[in-house]
Amino acid sequence: LEIYKQGWVYDQSLPAIISVRNLNPRPSFKIVDLCAAPGGKTSHAAQLMENSGEILAVDRSKPKVRRLRENLQRLGIKNVKILEADARYLDLIIGERNFDAAIVDPPCSSLGVRPKLSSRVSRRDILSLSRYQFQFLKVASKLVKRGGRILYSTCTLTLQENELIVLRAIKELGLKLIKQEYFAGSRGFIFKAEMVQRFLPHIHDTPGFFIAILEKL
Repeated sequence: LEIYKQGWVYDQSLPAIISVRNLNPRPSFKIVDLCAAPGGKTSHAAQLMENSGEILAVDRSKPKVRRLRENLQRLGIKNVKILEADARYLDLIIGERNFDAAIVDPPCSSLGVRPKLSSRVSRRDILSLSRYQFQFLKVASKLVKRGGRILYSTCTLTLQENELIVLRAIKELGLKLIKQEYFAGSRGFIFKAEMVQRFLPHIHDTPGFFIAILEKL
């Protein structure tokens, strides 16, 4: 479509849109997106920031970074710096710890968008992914300033990658859950269920999705 080529459109699911809205990015913000490609949440945050402030968009995959750059250029985004790096070590790479907010949408089992994968994903796989995802939350907690917020989201349905990882982050990383302003999904399954948001394909007619907003104490 011509409007797509001209940068007027970026196709996103409702849960993905709501997740960034709940982070409440402002024009003056400095934000880091730790798993940024292909750029949906990065570009949405940039638009909400009115193309001002600063976003550091990080991804370790060269092809994904190329796609991220293409998307941002097509959309006319000017306030994003792109870094090709493993974001799990970002605090050591950049040495900055004063971000207003962080976006953590890490690799996951993707059971919310590809449910047939459940026949091939083992409990061991889920636990391994959970440990991997926690590394991104850990570095995000180091990068944001006190009072800064972290968006944690996945497109999967497991407790281990969602509520349980948030519970661990609260216990170990000095974070607390923040009530979400935009809520169109369902409550979580356990632990402060009203503070997190789940989208279930059979109920909401969307991809399966999980959203939590955390604040650094």
